Amino acid sequence: RYSDTKNIVLVDDIAFNDKFSTILSFSNSWFQSNVINKNTGKKTKTYDKNGQSYAVSFVYKPIENLNLYTTYADSISDEQSSYTFPNSHPRRGEMIVIEPIRSKQYELGAKARIGEIDLQAAVFEIKRPVAYLVGSGANAQYKIQGTQRNRGFELTTGGKLVDNLSVYGGFTLLNAKIKNAKDGVSEGKTVIGEPKFQANVLFDYVVPNTNKLAFTTNFHYTGKRYIDNANAHSVDGYFTTDIGARYTTKNWIGKEATIRF
Repeated sequence: RYSDTKNIVLVDDIAFNDKFSTILSFSNSWFQSNVINKNTGKKTKTYDKNGQSYAVSFVYKPIENLNLYTTYADSISDEQSSYTFPNSHPRRGEMIVIEPIRSKQYELGAKARIGEIDLQAAVFEIKRPVAYLVGSGANAQYKIQGTQRNRGFELTTGGKLVDNLSVYGGFTLLNAKIKNAKDGVSEGKTVIGEPKFQANVLFDYVVPNTNKLAFTTNFHYTGKRYIDNANAHSVDGYFTTDIGARYTTKNWIGKEATIRF
């Protein structure tokens, strides 16, 4: 399967005075999805749709370096538009395609700058249709089965701790529930694969007196996730750690280049 998406986006930032402003956005998206039969090479169009998305934000700046905002967004996407049965399934290789879905988001947040550190905090709610596999064997179906309601809190930060050391990171608390479930099992349950807690922190250290050589370390944690609609089984949370280095030079190709490892 391959999909083709085209977008036109319009955005306007309007300042009423020094303290109040609004950000308005509108987009039109065109979605086209095609499935190619591996055996015959025949292409079949599964959908050809278009839709509008829009968002509005109101921003209040009570003092210098502090912005309070509220946002509403209504958007369309095709991010969960297909499912392919695995090789272990009687219908192995068969693909089911659903049309683009629409989501609504409400967000209330604050952005602040303290010295060299940027802080952002937000509470949010997102509602969208959720598709998943129901049933087993040849009668299994993948289709819209209810509404996914995400409620959460997010905190992010980034900036310089000292001249040569910067930090970027944050965490997310997420309550992702299924509402209006059609299968009689998933109502009120946590969405498959959605952790209730995630955290990330990255340190970036530039070797003094070089401005060329730097080292990075990134720590990430993902919490426990459920693997079935009834939330009877789950997988444990896990940590990952990335380490890296970069070097900036003009000597290798004549222009400034950055080499990363």
